[in-house]
Amino acid sequence: MKLALITGASSGLGEALARLLAAKGISLILTARHPERLQAVAGSLNAEWLCLDLAEERAPLLDLIRGRCPDLVINNAGFALYGPALAHATAAEREILEVNGCAALEISLEAARALKFRKRSGIICNISSTAGELSFPSLAVYSAAKAFITSFSKSFDAEMRPFGIRILASLPGQIATPFAAAASKGSYHQRRSFFTLSPSYAAGQIWRQIEKRKGVHVIDWRYRLALLLAKTVPRRCLEKFLSRSIMERISP
Repeated sequence: MKLALITGASSGLGEALARLLAAKGISLILTARHPERLQAVAGSLNAEWLCLDLAEERAPLLDLIRGRCPDLVINNAGFALYGPALAHATAAEREILEVNGCAALEISLEAARALKFRKRSGIICNISSTAGELSFPSLAVYSAAKAFITSFSKSFDAEMRPFGIRILASLPGQIATPFAAAASKGSYHQRRSFFTLSPSYAAGQIWRQIEKRKGVHVIDWRYRLALLLAKTVPRRCLEKFLSRSIMERISP
């Protein structure tokens, strides 16, 4: 792999992935919506950067993909809002779907189209979530968007595999990033727990998945076990537990 594009690269998992790939000598194009943080990360890695909000503006990035044809694309950008779906404006919930679902879809399609047109192999890795494997009250739109991108990745991978193009889905759980603070509007910060993954660890696991060309990968054994156990719990009980775990993060 010579050129990688990473979305949501200004902090957290995206930054960790950028630093890991840079250490491997892979040239980078980084995108995010926060210009100062993005420039700082890109500058420290001698990487190209493009600042834009994927909920509102994707055309410049899609044009860049068509022109530069990166052979590794990591769709990492994403955010959520904690709480019942009706607690937020419909426009805000739609932004979650735009970034986590529609943007990842469009980028995947255009990246694959560019690679196929040039008859080149490549990898598109969509960062999904274990939340998408569950019925998740108080995180409904985010988990639905992640379920969509996992399902799409599986099917699109089968279509593109004959052309040497792989579409992977990575499913991490909780990562110690600013995600929770943003989702709770500053009322909650991700605490270290048995289930919390560090950004560098998650990035390393995703890189191993990329190296092995593994189609779908739940990171890590703790979440694989949790998803397995979740199948044995009555749905309503599980939904209550999951909803409570989110609502506790935004309770005064």
